Amino acid sequence: MSTPESNVLDAVCEYLHKQGHFFFRVNNVGVYDTVKGIHRTPPKWAMKGVSDVILVWKGKTYFIEIKSPVGKLSPDQIAFQAHVEDNDVDYFVVRSIDEIMRLFPNRA
Repeated sequence: MSTPESNVLDAVCEYLHKQGHFFFRVNNVGVYDTVKGIHRTPPKWAMKGVSDVILVWKGKTYFIEIKSPVGKLSPDQIAFQAHVEDNDVDYFVVRSIDEIMRLFPNRA
């Protein structure tokens, strides 16, 4: 099922990919195992609240959380953002494709 947030996430990843950016999508949610018929829990060292996308651009690392226009950060996401920013790393909450285009206009 598609949600406004998943639509923004897909558009952001598609844009970053087309621009040739070095990034990856983080998914630390438990996965449903169809063979065993259970939800597998995330790995032991998976961290709650990790941003959706991690981007490396021009020698810097950026943590990017994708939200719908009205979406709010969870307490775990707020704690993760504080940890990232305490370590002098940039963290962005992106709510539209236009925002990501302004932040990271091209790979050059």
